Amino acid sequence: MSPTVTSPELLRLGGFVLCRWELTAPFRCLAITGGIEAWGYTPADFLEGRMTWRALVHPDDRPLVDAIALQAVSGTPQMTPLEQEYRIVCGDGSTRWVRTVSVPVFGPDGALVAADGVVVDLRSSEATELRLRKRQAQLELILEASNVGVFDFDFLHGTSLMTPRLRSWFGSDHLDLSTWVDHVHPDDAHVVHTMVRRQVKGESDVVSLEVRVRPNPSSPWRWVHATSQVVERSPSRAPVRSVGVIRDVTAEHEARALREALEQELREAQKARVLAQLSGGVAHDLNNVLQVVQFACRGLEQERLSDEGRLDLARALEAVQRAARLTHQLLAVGSRQDLAVASVDVGALCDDFARRRGIHFVPPAVPLTVRADRAQLEDCLDHLVRNALEANPRSG
Repeated sequence: MSPTVTSPELLRLGGFVLCRWELTAPFRCLAITGGIEAWGYTPADFLEGRMTWRALVHPDDRPLVDAIALQAVSGTPQMTPLEQEYRIVCGDGSTRWVRTVSVPVFGPDGALVAADGVVVDLRSSEATELRLRKRQAQLELILEASNVGVFDFDFLHGTSLMTPRLRSWFGSDHLDLSTWVDHVHPDDAHVVHTMVRRQVKGESDVVSLEVRVRPNPSSPWRWVHATSQVVERSPSRAPVRSVGVIRDVTAEHEARALREALEQELREAQKARVLAQLSGGVAHDLNNVLQVVQFACRGLEQERLSDEGRLDLARALEAVQRAARLTHQLLAVGSRQDLAVASVDVGALCDDFARRRGIHFVPPAVPLTVRADRAQLEDCLDHLVRNALEANPRSG
């Protein structure tokens, strides 16, 4: 290849550039075509050392070009061409997308001497950037829909890249240990310190944690599951760069809490059912015994008894009736007997109750009727009287 080629055909191609570069310092340009003029430079700028190809590359894309150069330097005669797309900065400051295909050049002795390349102006930078923006929007949409945030943290410079979702969760454009501590729940702070310490000490490259975070004190706490991986370490094993994914798992925690509450309710219901079955069985057996006792008491009423004996018999029958009401309640709990709900005159019930127990009772001026199970209502009244007597024995 001649040092400079300026044929009209190549110039008309506009941006089609062939070039050859040394692969050892000072990386001189050995040959370049005149198509470079379409980008605001002359072949002389490169051949005379006033301009280098790396300076032509957009600053954000130079790491890509450096990677290509490293591959070319370490190339072998059998390697395939290296291809890459990146941006260049033209002489007028504008940006263009180009595609580069380069191959190493070896001397007769097999030593690597240079690299040949062809650079094509894609002439579709706007379409390419639009395509990139579309892909970025699609990725952000996927991350947004999946409640996922992504971060890339630089330990050396203390800088980080975050997706919008993470900024909304943490209320910050920067994600480091202090950001975590400022926005994590106090009870979960030790988890964050432990996980970061493991990465810093080199105990583990990948750590996961599940904690509560919020962007500001007025916001509700949200559960997040974070996984971080150290992807680059220094020779001393100190972390240089880590990437990670953080996912909102609040809904999962709420569903888990609801499931646990329902399971607890089910266990309580099962216990209640067992107790009901047990109480029903006990009540049924007790009721059979009470019927025998009551039958015997009724038989004694036909006998000639002293006044004291008849008083004792009346007390025994009253005790049997109370026990019968108790079995009535146990059978209701055990679902073996339905409640006999009906209209009950409370005044008449209380008067009858007081008369049988020798209690002074003043009936209400206005009749009071309620719908209830008479036996249960009388049992409640009996409990009230007993509690009152226990609280004040002198009341009589």
